[in-house]
Amino acid sequence: NRQFREIFGDHSTGKQCYEVFYGRHEVCDHCALPQVLETQKPIAYEWTKPDGARTYQLHNLPFSDIDGSPLVLSLGIDITERKHAEEALLRQQQDLQVILDSVPAMIFYKDREDRFVRINRAMTEATGLPKEAIEGKTASELFSQVRNFREDDREVITTGAPKRNIYEALETPRGLRWMQTDKIPYRDPKGNVIGVIGFSIDITQRMAAVEALRQSEARLAEAQNIAHLGNWEWDIQKDQAFWSDELFRIFHLPPCLRGLNHEEFLQYVHPEDREMVRETFAATLALRRPHGIDFRIVLDDGTIRFLRAETRVHCDNDGSLVKLLGIMQNITDRKHVEEKLRESHQNMRYLASQLLSAQETERQRISRDLHDDLGQSLMALKMQLRAIGKKLPPDLQRPKADITAAGNYVDEIVENVRRLSRALRPAVIEDFGLPVALKYLSEEFSKQHEIKVFLDLEDIKDLISPEAQIIIYRIFQESLTNIGKYARAAQVNLSISKGEGLLLFSIQDNGVGFDLSQVLGQDALHRGVGLAAMEERMRMLGGSLEITSRPGDGTRIFFTIPLA
Repeated sequence: NRQFREIFGDHSTGKQCYEVFYGRHEVCDHCALPQVLETQKPIAYEWTKPDGARTYQLHNLPFSDIDGSPLVLSLGIDITERKHAEEALLRQQQDLQVILDSVPAMIFYKDREDRFVRINRAMTEATGLPKEAIEGKTASELFSQVRNFREDDREVITTGAPKRNIYEALETPRGLRWMQTDKIPYRDPKGNVIGVIGFSIDITQRMAAVEALRQSEARLAEAQNIAHLGNWEWDIQKDQAFWSDELFRIFHLPPCLRGLNHEEFLQYVHPEDREMVRETFAATLALRRPHGIDFRIVLDDGTIRFLRAETRVHCDNDGSLVKLLGIMQNITDRKHVEEKLRESHQNMRYLASQLLSAQETERQRISRDLHDDLGQSLMALKMQLRAIGKKLPPDLQRPKADITAAGNYVDEIVENVRRLSRALRPAVIEDFGLPVALKYLSEEFSKQHEIKVFLDLEDIKDLISPEAQIIIYRIFQESLTNIGKYARAAQVNLSISKGEGLLLFSIQDNGVGFDLSQVLGQDALHRGVGLAAMEERMRMLGGSLEITSRPGDGTRIFFTIPLA
């Protein structure tokens, strides 16, 4: 026909088809025409010109000539443009698939019957199913646990509106997976909704992290509740405060989205502590240093609670103050316990001072009994022995010698009684003052232990009461006793001096010394009562006691008392 002649030329009539189409001189190897003539059935196929310029859809049909001889009628339809369009569409589809597969989110197309038409690689990876196992199947066929999946699709198809933030729990070969899915309508070129396009993100790890965070926050809240400790945060730039639930419980307030601001918080602070808290907070902002402070709050019902607050500052890279972070702990119970311990400690100190006073009173009584009663009785015994000795005849020399020896022994007893009496209650303090009493004490100590004692004693008799002088005397006495027992010293130095508003006392020896930290680390039972008695006597006088010692380097006891 004319179209054939326009394409292949007028000279093609009468030529072999293989000459016209391919420029060949022999029959093609796979010619379809003999098959049509033999089977009398049409055969269709695509043919592209050797130059590749055009493509045709060829339909070879059995036909009969006028005389009935068999012919083949060939119809060629130019499908070049269609082929180009199909190839372009195929390339677009391939490019689209590459793009879809490169997206980490799961993407799928579903028709109106809930069947998956196309999916990307992320969906196969998330579900653990191959592509061919998903495409053509419905969600109900693939996943045993689907919540509102089909209903959501129908809603999107019916309304033509997107549906977002759908959370699905899918049981897959990889286990239970949590998906966050957004769905939009899938339309044809005419705008008709023919399915659904879905975008899913596997949020299983995020859900696990959220659950772990929830459990962690629950444990933290429980720990804060047990410890009566709440935390807070103040964003200075936004002027927003955050309080933990425990902090609201401490202030006996219902939890809310924000915490109290600074001025609201100060209204709960005890009026006597408010200025201290305000100044501390201002110093934290000005100096940008952490602080810790104890204060009281008054609840709405009038209850008073003690709080311990710790605050830290947070600055950005430029050094600008960004926020304050802190904790508040309810220490009311601890304060009550501390107050009871303080009262108990004060009672114990009072009891100790009363015991020392009672001890001193009892010593005074025993000293007086020794001096007055026993001393006088011994003197009477001595006088009776002397009288008996005078009455004996001169020829009884042996009895006289025994009586004289007995008298001498009584003299020794009298001297020991006097020494014990002075040790128990040195009356010389009341008569001559502490320095003289210490002089007598050091002489007896030196004579008894053969240790040299050097004195440097200022007269303080008129500066402190006799009772205070006796307390100080006991410290010297206890110190010398310990030196005699343990120090193995050759020399002791005692000194009393006046300072500015203070009296200074020192006892120092050149003995073997000891490990002070080891002694102080022992409990009271093993440490003994000597040191404790010294410390308590100093507290009775409002003074301070200091002991320094080192093995091989002697010991020094230094204490001071105020003149007031």
